[in-house]
Amino acid sequence: MFSDEIISVYSQALDISFKGMTALFLFMFIFFFLIIAIDKLLPHKEEPKK
Repeated sequence: MFSDEIISVYSQALDISFKGMTALFLFMFIFFFLIIAIDKLLPHKEEPKK
């Protein structure tokens, strides 16, 4: 039904898509914990209202 070339290209496309989505979620995971760490290390201090 499909030629070997089509299957090969489709497989490569899925591989690239999987790597891209994995990298995206890994970046979001690291960025999320970086924000939490910065918030713990440098907490916000409320200034008194005048």
